[in-house]
Amino acid sequence: MNSITLKNNISLFKKILETIKNYSNIINIKFTKNNLELQIIDDIKINIINIILKIDYFEKFNIDFEILITLNINDLNKIFKMLNKTNIITLNLKKNNNILNIYSDYNENIKKIFKITLLDTNYEWINISNLNINNSLLINLESKFLYNIFNELNVFSNDLIIKKTNNEILNFIAEDKINNLYSEYKIKILNNIHNINLIISLSYLTNFKLLNNFKYSELYLSNDNPLYIKLNDDIINIDYIQAPKINDIEF
Repeated sequence: MNSITLKNNISLFKKILETIKNYSNIINIKFTKNNLELQIIDDIKINIINIILKIDYFEKFNIDFEILITLNINDLNKIFKMLNKTNIITLNLKKNNNILNIYSDYNENIKKIFKITLLDTNYEWINISNLNINNSLLINLESKFLYNIFNELNVFSNDLIIKKTNNEILNFIAEDKINNLYSEYKIKILNNIHNINLIISLSYLTNFKLLNNFKYSELYLSNDNPLYIKLNDDIINIDYIQAPKINDIEF
């Protein structure tokens, strides 16, 4: 049987579920010997979110067999909304069984039990490491600052224009052409090689609230690849990927 226990960081797991439900109705979970991996692709295949929860995140981590399962994210989110950060949460999955059991120790005398049925989707896991970022422009930014950029520019437009010519200035631009409104961030960077010209959906970026859980973000930009945000700390790694819109803007 696979059995993992969350004790001190339930609020993070709840925030993961709340974020993912903004993109997809299902969540794919992979139990491995070394970690628990979560992955979703949104319904129109624009966004990929890949999350690795390391062993150190869990109070107990016992994996007898590796398996990929799929769950309804809304049902799972309902269960975790009934749990608070003081609960000790255990997820149990028996081999050849289509039920995930979730136990919560309310106190020494009371235990909650939830059961959720696995979905049969035959999901094909995407290996994020295959994404070629070697020729991308890498920008390191404070995560809260980056999230604030997305939120503020979303007031003016649903589209984020990211531009850089052969200088050391990266431009984040939002335009409301109907009302003649314009907002721009100019960020000085130590790179005068890459040319960048992208249009990205801000509505998806503002839904990516997990940004605020990290001090710094790695932002990878390329005209030939999706926008890629990488978040890392000692207990969790998150990869966020968004396909750009067709870009007809010229320098």
